[in-house]
Amino acid sequence: MDQPVIEVNELVKQFRGGVTAVNGLSMKVHRGQVLGLAGPNGSGKSVTMRTLLGLIRPTSGYVRILGTPVTYGASVLGKVGALVDGPGFVPHLSGLVNLRLAASTCGRKVSPADFEEAVEMAALGDMIDRPYRIYSHGMRYRLGLARALMGHPEVLLLDEAATGLDPIQASAVRKQVVEAAKDGVAVIYAAHQLYEVEQICTHVVVMSRGKQVMSGSIEDIRRSGRESKSLEDIYIELVGRSRVAGGYGVQVLD
Repeated sequence: MDQPVIEVNELVKQFRGGVTAVNGLSMKVHRGQVLGLAGPNGSGKSVTMRTLLGLIRPTSGYVRILGTPVTYGASVLGKVGALVDGPGFVPHLSGLVNLRLAASTCGRKVSPADFEEAVEMAALGDMIDRPYRIYSHGMRYRLGLARALMGHPEVLLLDEAATGLDPIQASAVRKQVVEAAKDGVAVIYAAHQLYEVEQICTHVVVMSRGKQVMSGSIEDIRRSGRESKSLEDIYIELVGRSRVAGGYGVQVLD
């Protein structure tokens, strides 16, 4: 396979007080792959996502996107669309004006056609001209996803993409993620809900207490001799076992 678009190698992040949030995580994502990053609260998913955006500096190991080391403000981040830690728009501005600001600062060339595509993707109707502060959670998320995909990024990072969305909105998000992958985008989709991961992801990495406890393609995991169990069942079994053992067992299913 060609060079991975996203590469995480032996990533470790320790905070003051001796807290190790991520402990030896390694993973690769190629074009057209959707990797589900799964794990309970405190497993290290969000720290990993922020490290991929250059917002957190690793203690050791490295993160590369398109072969370039990721640091704060690195130019390669202009090729990354992200929705992590919430959409983060200006409350008193309209959705349309917020998108225009995003188009001018995202680091990617956004043509008029790309901008109109983003407006259409947000699917806000007349609300696109109303202040962002009055938007519902679902409306805010749709606008954020439209911003992340504007200008056709090569990498898409989504954290808890379907949390708080109704079934129709969640289905629309899944469809957009799958379409982006078909266009060759490398996607990391962090989620608690394993049925979301199983529906749209090609690969999965499960974390517990900062460690990787399972990784591999969805297809390989289903063929690993546990056909009678869902991905969620396998996840609960491994994460529960990891917690009892202190969270340091790694099982790789490639």
